[in-house]
Amino acid sequence: MKGDAVIVVRGDLKNLMGWVEKVEEESVYIRSKIPGFKVVSGAQEGATGMVVKVEGQVRIIFSDTTKEDIRVFADNVVESFEITFGITKIGDYELHSLVQME
Repeated sequence: MKGDAVIVVRGDLKNLMGWVEKVEEESVYIRSKIPGFKVVSGAQEGATGMVVKVEGQVRIIFSDTTKEDIRVFADNVVESFEITFGITKIGDYELHSLVQME
């Protein structure tokens, strides 16, 4: 039923905690309790996103910035409310810099 607290017990997202968003026939849609995850070490350090699949000790994360899946070890990932946005600096200019056009 919508709003029920659940824990996934089987499949790729086993142990994911969240709430039921909607139920359609055989499918149950769940909103995760934690909005995202952050990579804290390794080649993808600093990346943020949502875990979409679990393969043993590897987490597949859909990146907030690249919109692509990245593979990271579970030990390199923590739950996070942080969201990384795309490019915020190009050359000498940062996002929201005041510039004069001629």
